[in-house]
Amino acid sequence: MFSRILIIKPSALGDVIHALPLLKLLRGHYPQAQIAWLVNRELQGLLEGHPDLDRIFPFERRVWGERGRLSRTLREFAALIRQLRQARFDLALDVQGLLRSGLIGYLSGAPHRLGFANAREGSPLFYTQKAAVPPGEVHAVERYLCLLSALGIATGAEGDREGPLSLDFTFPLGEADRLYARGLLEGRRAGSSLILMSPGARWESKRWPPEHFAWLADLLSERERATVALIGSPAETPLAESIRAQMKTAPLLLTGRTSLKQLAALMEAADLLVTNDSGPMHLAAALGTPVLALFGPTSPRRTGPYGVGHRVLQKTLPCIPCFKRQCPEDHRCLRGLGVKEVLEAVRELI
Repeated sequence: MFSRILIIKPSALGDVIHALPLLKLLRGHYPQAQIAWLVNRELQGLLEGHPDLDRIFPFERRVWGERGRLSRTLREFAALIRQLRQARFDLALDVQGLLRSGLIGYLSGAPHRLGFANAREGSPLFYTQKAAVPPGEVHAVERYLCLLSALGIATGAEGDREGPLSLDFTFPLGEADRLYARGLLEGRRAGSSLILMSPGARWESKRWPPEHFAWLADLLSERERATVALIGSPAETPLAESIRAQMKTAPLLLTGRTSLKQLAALMEAADLLVTNDSGPMHLAAALGTPVLALFGPTSPRRTGPYGVGHRVLQKTLPCIPCFKRQCPEDHRCLRGLGVKEVLEAVRELI
């Protein structure tokens, strides 16, 4: 029986969302335990106020990697480790599965440290227990649940079955977030479907061409009488502006104008999200908003939108999945996804 549990899952947005069912099931099995989560500071807002969390430890990964601040980084890291040790955790769950996260679990002082048997960068060296992962392609959501299975906690993933599990991805979303989202949508066409588009992705190879997004947005606005809104991070605003510049119609440009929870409130109000393989895709899927996901070099079996009511479009090519951040050829996997093909899929979903 564990009474003080640390979840180590600092990044990224989609991965943190994928770990939410783990938190819910963990709380159900240990209702009296103190449960904490170590997460990147930029994602902290998603977890704040979560009813199943007692504490959040923000992690400054990006800042710590900057040049010229080694001594400061070491001081901050030492301070974080002191805070973790003072919390006296008896179980550390390394959901990240990398050297850094394995080391943090070890330095936390938790006597029981659980991670994946096939974790990378030598991180299993820091574990006292290793969870087996089924062979073949396993979705990230279900892979994370293998940690709970190793603790003897039933997850629903046991035995043969078809389709995704029915899991709880709940995270707190306040009325203020919904009110803010409604304000952003004041330009929405009366009675129209609201279609969000997320044209960005961390990897260049995962991005459907901007000109395709522009053409699709015009078709949806003109033929389907839909309201189209472009969403994304502040860094993706130039991309969204370039798409808008290629359009004949005027979309709502909402990149960089929301917190994570305000973005979630937007998605909650939407009829559909058209997206690359990206964090917003997983956020929408967690909320139950229908997702049309455009996949190229990655595997939807591993990281596609989880749940029912979603659709993935992906070409059949011998190079898929390659998992390369930049395509060494001509980006056929996503350039080959035609606008009219995507439009037909949108029509089937709305």
